[in-house]
Amino acid sequence: MQSFIGAIERRGVSPWTPLVAATFIAGVRVVEEHLLIYVPRGILRDPVVWIGHITLFYLALVWCITALVSTVARRDPRLVQAAVAAALCLGVVPPLIDLALYGAGGFGYAYQPFLDQRLPWTLHAPPMFLPWGETVVLWLTVGLVGLYVRLSGAGWGRTAVAVVGHYALILCFLVLLPAAALGLMNATGAPEINALVGVCLLAAVWLGQGVVRPLLLRRLGARVGQVAVAGALTLAGAALAGRLDARAGMAAAAMMVAAALFAWHNDHFDRVEDAAAGRGPGLTREDVVVVTSAAVPFWLTLSQAHVWPMLLSLLFLAVGFAYHADPLRLKCVFPLSYKTEAFLALLCVGAGLLAHERPVLTGAQALAMLLVGGGAALVAMLKDYKDLAADRQGGVRTVFVVCGARGWSARRTYALVAVLSGAALAVPPLWLIIARGAVGAAALLAALASGVLLAPVTLRRTSLAWGVALGCLSVYLVAGALALQRAGGV
Repeated sequence: MQSFIGAIERRGVSPWTPLVAATFIAGVRVVEEHLLIYVPRGILRDPVVWIGHITLFYLALVWCITALVSTVARRDPRLVQAAVAAALCLGVVPPLIDLALYGAGGFGYAYQPFLDQRLPWTLHAPPMFLPWGETVVLWLTVGLVGLYVRLSGAGWGRTAVAVVGHYALILCFLVLLPAAALGLMNATGAPEINALVGVCLLAAVWLGQGVVRPLLLRRLGARVGQVAVAGALTLAGAALAGRLDARAGMAAAAMMVAAALFAWHNDHFDRVEDAAAGRGPGLTREDVVVVTSAAVPFWLTLSQAHVWPMLLSLLFLAVGFAYHADPLRLKCVFPLSYKTEAFLALLCVGAGLLAHERPVLTGAQALAMLLVGGGAALVAMLKDYKDLAADRQGGVRTVFVVCGARGWSARRTYALVAVLSGAALAVPPLWLIIARGAVGAAALLAALASGVLLAPVTLRRTSLAWGVALGCLSVYLVAGALALQRAGGV
């Protein structure tokens, strides 16, 4: 074991290691299970969706176990992740053991999402949940984690914590997480459980990565308002179609994943400007590779039941890359930068409209989308007020930099943009009053819109103010979507 650990440390590590290991395990398991397990039972049977789901499952295990072991054993997370990824490759063995014990077609692998049944605390529930092959390998990984931590120099107390923590993670991924997804599916009428489990698995991956790389979570936390707005715009699009339900929620989750990646990519490509503004070190290329690779199998899990939101979220990410990265770096091209952000808002609304694969776009919905795009471009200008000095130094041509070069003060420009944004945000409540008679809802939305506009100028810390403003804006959009659905859609 020690020579194995030493060999890994001498070879070094790559940010691609977890994804490569998880994809290898998933590919072999898909082939093995397709040939050997009881058919047609199984978690997924579409090969593309199936391999994406299993890859995401093992990727979540790699990162959560890495976060646990590196914290308990106090070892370099990069070295730990390589050892964990190598150990989890034992996941290709269970079908071979079960083939010998049960014969072809005599066993299966599935989640046990029913908490009213006996909890498989022994990690053994044959033959269709946890047959002997899976049980043996799962307990072997528990033992290997304990041995690794102990050989790393940790005491018996820390070793016990690592063993118990690893065991708890296995139960969580096999039983508790799918049980929560099943409960949510039954409560909301979601079409299938695996996409919901996929959302939870991606959250687990990013949480594990955030423990190992705390800067990731800090930077995402600073932009959580932008991520929330992407989800709110998607729900508003679903409300335009009159179908604000579980499928709309999955579309919102897909667009929020794209928005989170957009935020991380922005922090990486803006690291020079951020350092000049005194915001500390930016995200490295390795950080971006880590978080982006985790999203690939997530999108595969959506490719069957939520294909249009998946495609639009991928388009969101592609346009976002052109917005951030050289040679295009559209954020430096005025006014194309704001047109790009408007297009991203339209993609979110479109994902909501297509959550049910609606084939026909009405004239009223098209007009609403254009108004959303125009309003998004105006509201996007507000956020640049807090970054004026860094943008001027970095050559980013925002509305404040352009107007400042023509003799306008930042306060005067902000006042103009705020008035225009207020007019844009006032359109939905006015429409609800005139067309639907929803006076109470319209008054609430108008008050929230006022909060969005006033927060950045009344709070001293403009970055905090902008976060508050985006939070208010997301609430505004969700409330508007609910009012619109109750009014019968467009």
